[in-house]
Amino acid sequence: MSDGERPLPAALLRVTLCALVLAGLVGFGAVHGLTNLLAPSREVDFKKVELPPGYREALEAVALAELAAYEGMRSSRAVILIGIWAFSALVFVAALRMLKPQGAAREGVRRMLGGALLATAVLRTLEGAQSAAVARKAGRALDKVLSSRPELAQPYSLGSEYAALVLSVGLSFVVGGSLLMMSRYYRSQTVRETCAALDEP
Repeated sequence: MSDGERPLPAALLRVTLCALVLAGLVGFGAVHGLTNLLAPSREVDFKKVELPPGYREALEAVALAELAAYEGMRSSRAVILIGIWAFSALVFVAALRMLKPQGAAREGVRRMLGGALLATAVLRTLEGAQSAAVARKAGRALDKVLSSRPELAQPYSLGSEYAALVLSVGLSFVVGGSLLMMSRYYRSQTVRETCAALDEP
């Protein structure tokens, strides 16, 4: 094995693998969100699905509320999702290069990972704020239907608006926080010295 492909220390290897997997998931989510944003399903039709009375109305209300909310932030959301896709792809490639440098200096790869992870974390947090707003509107629409149909509120309780908001914010906190922590790790003095040592002939 050449000096340029010295094995990574265990801690750096684990974080790099986590960055690789998380970047793939975040990038896939961005592409999926962008596809739904640019080519949304305008026809919300649940007629072919067997549902108890009233549930179809509730699902249609949620779907229409989501469509309306996304339409209002279409341009800004598209820019954010494209940015997430681009930077997560950069993280993915850089993580592969950290594992298998193939002649690339790991110090340069480290700097790229630190910056790309930070940018991804910021953009994912912005996207999470938008998703939280959409989730709150969808939950509000669901609550409106449930309040007009008391039989549907059992065994559920009203408060879907805040439940959806908490869920969305929680997910954004976990994903964005993980990206930010990995960015700080790659920008730390310890990892800087480790990569410099790995690059030595």
